[in-house]
Amino acid sequence: MIDTSLLPLWVLAAVGLTAIYVYFKVSFSYWKKRGVPILNPTPPFGDIGAVIFTRKNASELINECYKEFDGKKFGGLYNFTMPILLVRDPEVIKDILVKDFEKFHSRGIAVNEKQDPFQGHLFALSGSKWRNLRVKLSPTFTSGKMKMMFGTMVECGKELQECLQDTANNRETIEIKDILARYSTDIIASCAFGIQCNCLKNPDAEFRKWGRKIFEPSFVAKLSRALMLVAPSL
Repeated sequence: MIDTSLLPLWVLAAVGLTAIYVYFKVSFSYWKKRGVPILNPTPPFGDIGAVIFTRKNASELINECYKEFDGKKFGGLYNFTMPILLVRDPEVIKDILVKDFEKFHSRGIAVNEKQDPFQGHLFALSGSKWRNLRVKLSPTFTSGKMKMMFGTMVECGKELQECLQDTANNRETIEIKDILARYSTDIIASCAFGIQCNCLKNPDAEFRKWGRKIFEPSFVAKLSRALMLVAPSL
């Protein structure tokens, strides 16, 4: 005997599962309908599941996908259900960045400058906001300004050389990622803010501590970024 009282629940569950299946089936057919080669998107994450679960960073994933499309001018990926075009051909890239740039200026990145002003940088902004910021920053990178920065960068380079030499003399293991992060922090602090924070000599410098937080986000921050990819309006 079948308990007919549960029949509406079974029907509702079946309809729900069917709707979910159809939704992802339609969403993941975007590139196929346009004749663009794809990989193997998996619901609900598409091609970025490894990034969501922090098994890989975005750069590693893009590099792997780039190699998978070897011999092709471009390929299609999915950020959850959002289609993304990965371009390999230099001529197509040139058209996108120069000739047809007005059609491709959007970064596809959700930015909330009110909540986090640091999100409003050149690599995240789009359209008029990107153009306005670029106009403001361009004078900073003139040949004259770069020449003024060069001496500071040389000094930071000498400190890096001394730091590496001392570590080698003491036969200590060198953590390349950490030491180059400290080197980069010294250059940024000196050139952009006029601060000599000596991160190479003092790994626990205050400037370095705050910089580290940007690249070592908490679980909540990672979850927040994942949600921004799925539902930017939230």
